[in-house]
Amino acid sequence: MVQFGVNIGLLLLLNTPTPEPLALPPLAIYPTREALFEVIQSWSKPRGYAFTVSRSKKLPRGRQKV
Repeated sequence: MVQFGVNIGLLLLLNTPTPEPLALPPLAIYPTREALFEVIQSWSKPRGYAFTVSRSKKLPRGRQKV
């Protein structure tokens, strides 16, 4: 009797369609950080993803590093 094994993980991987690459939002210049964030959030929501700011800090002269 001969037994053949099937790697279920490999089989699932081979049958999974390749995801589409994430599209980038249109290139633009925004007057404020809040305006940028609002636009990219509204642009990304219908595409099923969102942007977040995980770390940011205030720099001298009122600038902010994102």
